[in-house]
Formats: sequence, structure tokens, C-alpha cells
Amino acid sequence: MRQIRFLKFIPTLIILIFSLYFHEGYGFLSGKKEVKSRDLPLEIQDERALELIEKANNFRGKKKYENAIEAYKQVYKKYPTCSFASEAYYQIGSIHMLRKNYKKAFTSYNFSIVRHPDFPRFNEVLEKQFYIADLMMNPKSGQYFFGLKFTNYDAAIQYFETIIGNAPYSEYAPKSLMRVAIMHRTQGDQPEAIDALDRLINFYSNSEIAPNAYLALADTFSSMVAGPDYDQGATREAISYYRDFLILFPNSNLITEGEEKLADMQDVHAQSKFVIGEYYFKRRSNYQAAEVFFNDAITVSPNSPTAKRARDYLNKIDHLKKTEIDTNDEILVTQEERKPNQLKLLSSDNQLNLSNENLDKYSSLTDIENKVEELKTNKDEKKALRFKLFNKPQEPEGDLIKPKTEIHLDSQNNADNN
Repeated sequence: MRQIRFLKFIPTLIILIFSLYFHEGYGFLSGKKEVKSRDLPLEIQDERALELIEKANNFRGKKKYENAIEAYKQVYKKYPTCSFASEAYYQIGSIHMLRKNYKKAFTSYNFSIVRHPDFPRFNEVLEKQFYIADLMMNPKSGQYFFGLKFTNYDAAIQYFETIIGNAPYSEYAPKSLMRVAIMHRTQGDQPEAIDALDRLINFYSNSEIAPNAYLALADTFSSMVAGPDYDQGATREAISYYRDFLILFPNSNLITEGEEKLADMQDVHAQSKFVIGEYYFKRRSNYQAAEVFFNDAITVSPNSPTAKRARDYLNKIDHLKKTEIDTNDEILVTQEERKPNQLKLLSSDNQLNLSNENLDKYSSLTDIENKVEELKTNKDEKKALRFKLFNKPQEPEGDLIKPKTEIHLDSQNNADNN
């Protein structure tokens, strides 16, 4: 019985479904289609869109913001190509601004110019978007989460980058890049800060904030300098941009600041040269190499305190080079100050510089002994020679060089003493 009753309702159900789709079915069978709102002539779209705009404005005047937003949405949903679609986006953004919902406001403003680049209020939209991004950048605009305040730098950076993409030739583009660089640097992301400043000085070199960008770029590299004992790549970059700033903007009111910071970086660079020179002087007794680095320190920053210290060391080296050693009747084998890889053979009545005897090939103690044996055999077999091999001292002592070690190489016991 139940099955029979159910079957009685089937015709009714079929009729109901048919009636719901009759209009569309009729259009299909007759070759006619329903005309959609977006397919209407533009004049009719504008007329109907204007009615929705007035309706939305009426809701807004009564502070019925949700109803107003919904009415504005109907404008660009039903008539996306009409003349009022961009205005609807703009008005929705304005309502969100009133309610301090800045994220939605920025998005609505953005649609008004991205989807409608010819929107007459284009510059006004940019101004409002820049204002919103500035609010996000300001720490005072931060939000609270479980009682802890956090900043909106990430959102602000995204907003500023959007502004740059929307209007790369506007006055807001270089300003946005400067703010992006400041936020990246505040967060410790120096490479991103450098990238933003580099774009600013390359694409907007005529901007009024270009001098600040050069100085900020130099300051960013300066903040990456770890000290004279570390790699000086960042130091050299900072010096380069400080110099560029001083050359390109001689009338800037920041010239004094730039000169002082340049001097500081040059002194750090000079210290890095000085540290190496001091190492060669004290630890390696390589005076030739030490001279090179001390002179580099003076060249990098001639008026710095580091340059004065470097000059003092150079005076010590000059004095050491003039020091004479009394050998009595002994032959001394020692290193030559300016040529640490060469050896010099001295005697009381004769000075034999083995470099003149092709000393370049005598680099080991065995080679020296062989040369000495040759001298003894060929020149003076009767004379018992005593030899001293001097290693250079670690540090000068007064006006003399104090040998660190002394090795006697008599002709009869060379092997034992060796």
C-alpha cells in the first residue's frame, strides 16, 4: 500500500520540477537565452548600477555599514564592466577605513585600481594605501595577542611592495622602498634592506630622498662590519657608498655625518691591515711583509690613529735594517731583513752574500753546511771555522736583534750539533 501511495506522488513531483525549469527549458527549445546583467548594454548597466550606488549610499548615511557594503558589492558582481564598479570598490574601502579594518580597506582600494586602471581617483587610492602601510609600519599600530604587542612589519612590507608594483613611477614608489629598507634592517634582514636601497638609488636617482638612500645603504653595510679581525668586504662596501654620497651630494645637509662615518670605516679598514702587519712583525719576523701591510694601513686612512701606530712600526723596521752585528772571527748565517727567504753569510774580515753565489737554491740547513764546507776546502783549509745559525727574534729588544736560538756548527761536529 505504501508503494502505491508513493507512486501517486511521482507525477506531481515531475510537474513541479518541470515548472521550475520551464523558463530555461523554453528558452533552450526556442533558441533564446536569458540575458545576463553583464551582457546588457553599457548604458543600461550604468543606470541600474547607479540605483545600487544610491541605495548603498543611503544605507551608509544611516550607518548601516553591512547593508551598504552588500549593496556596493552587487554593483561590481552584477555589472563588473559598468562605470561605477571601481567606485563601488573604493566606497567599500572607505567604509572599512572608518571601521579601522585596514587589511580589508587596503584590499578594496587595490581592486579599484588593479581591475580599473583608468579609475579617476587613482592617485587618491595610492595616497590612502600609503597611509595604511605607514600605519602598519608604526609600532604604535601594533596589535595585541595574549597581552603581548607585536608589530605589523610583514604586512606593511607587503603593502609598500604592492604600491611600488601598482605605480612604479609615482612619488610613492621611492618612499615605499625607503620604508621597506628600514623595516628589513630593523628586523635584522640586512640583505633585503640592501636590495630595497639598491633599487631606490638605481631607479630613482633623481628622487629627493636619494641622498638619504646612499647614506642608509652605507650605514647598512657598516652595521655588518664585525671588526678589524674579520672579513672586510662589508667595510669596503660601506666606504664605497660613503664616498659616492659625498661626491654625488656635496650640498647635502648630511655631509658632516657622511664624512665622520667614512673616517670611522676607513680606520676599521686600516686596523685590519695593521693587525696583519703586526702579526708578520711579531710572530713571523717577516719585516718585508709587515712593511707592506703597515704602508697599506697608512694609505687607507693616513690621518687616523692607526696610521700613526703603523708609522712607528715602520721606523722600528728601518732601524733594525741598519743594525750591524759584530761577528769577531765567526761566520754568521742569518736571514736578511728585507728578503726573509734568503740567507746572508758574514765574517769579520769578509762579507759573503750567498745570494750573489746563487743562494736561491740554498734554503735548508744542509745546503748551508755544504756551502760552508766548500768555502773551507777551497779557500782556507787550515782555519778552523765556527759558525752560528741565527733565527730572527720574535720581537726587537732595544736597538739590537736578540737571537732566539744559536746553533754552533764547527767543522768537526756539524752532524752532532745539527
